[in-house]
Amino acid sequence: RTRQKYTKQPKWNKSVLQRQLRDIYLRLLPAKEEVAMKKKCFKKIQRILRKKFKESALHMFGSSANNLGICKNHDIDLSIEIDVKPSVEDDTSQSDSEEESQQLDLSKLQVGGGNGGERDKPTQQQVVKSMANLLRKNRMSRVIPIPKARVPIVKFIEPETGIECDICVNNLLAVENTVMLRKYSEIDPRLKELVILVKHWSKCRGVNGAFKGTLSSYAYVIMAIHLLQTLQPPILPCLQSTQYQPTVNKIVDGWACQYSGDVEGLFKNYGSMNKLTSAELLYQFFYYWGYRHNYKSSVISIRTGDWLTKQDKGWTTRKQGDNHLICIEDPFQLSNDLGRVVGRKTIFYLRDEFKRAADIMANAVDPIQAGLFQVLSEQEKEKKLKVYNDEVEEKRRRRKSMEKNAAGENNNNSNQK
Repeated sequence: RTRQKYTKQPKWNKSVLQRQLRDIYLRLLPAKEEVAMKKKCFKKIQRILRKKFKESALHMFGSSANNLGICKNHDIDLSIEIDVKPSVEDDTSQSDSEEESQQLDLSKLQVGGGNGGERDKPTQQQVVKSMANLLRKNRMSRVIPIPKARVPIVKFIEPETGIECDICVNNLLAVENTVMLRKYSEIDPRLKELVILVKHWSKCRGVNGAFKGTLSSYAYVIMAIHLLQTLQPPILPCLQSTQYQPTVNKIVDGWACQYSGDVEGLFKNYGSMNKLTSAELLYQFFYYWGYRHNYKSSVISIRTGDWLTKQDKGWTTRKQGDNHLICIEDPFQLSNDLGRVVGRKTIFYLRDEFKRAADIMANAVDPIQAGLFQVLSEQEKEKKLKVYNDEVEEKRRRRKSMEKNAAGENNNNSNQK
């Protein structure tokens, strides 16, 4: 695959490209009606659940709540906060019948730790089944409880708005994460612009899904924050730095959630010394991930606002299906590498897309006209992946052949001795 010669000084007009990208960004923002519709849906579900789970709390998390979402995203992720028994791997002792979940007296449960004993508390699976029954009674559509999943969940559609909803139980780490990312987005508007544009690019180029072996939207958000933390001068602070007085300081699911969210006070105008536009930041993003990141040994960390090494994290080899080929530390759940789903067959595809975008922004007078956001069809994606798969297999064959030849030479030398 040939590449044009990389030039650090771009050829595009800064103000023209900034205006073009700003127009794209504004078109990608959720409309006021869409935001209002999600709020209406959230309040309706909240009212329904409080009929039975009187002392519970409902939280929205993810892109619908962190101020970094794209338009026409017709789904919301929710978590109910409620006292439950500690999770167990096997819940076979519990009946799957609707009758049992209807009989559960969950109305007196409290948020974050009630006075009742463990025996009086339901399991996550029971809560999921009970929620499903309640949602069906209140005419939600396509209600599908999945109580035995790794994260028990209820999927359904709110019929009035058509919004697809997922409710899990006590996913409070994700809730805290969402709040912190929202704080980052409020410090400097350039983060939101960069994230929205990168998300749009990833969707156009087919590198936007952990289930596809590429990166999740959440991973791209962390990558964007890290870039803005590590520029000189920095545009974003490290909210988890110990040099700042924390406004949030708690333990959630065994992980420390500690950061400063003093956006209006401590971090007001934090990045004002850096004058880079969102167009230039997009260029920096692709340049870094296409040509500068050390994929062999580096881990990006917004928790430290710096880089760690794979050796620091124990991510030097593939373990339990986690690949660690592009390492992105989760800011709270420190054992979680957000890039772990990227395999040997898709890492080449992903890196080539970063390089392609960097090359276009380096060499094109009009990067958008040159195809920066050109939509890749499913057939083209499959064709590209096949090329990378073939390359991986060929390298594997060569390596095995070399190992076999080396072993044969060693045997010959032993026989001669």
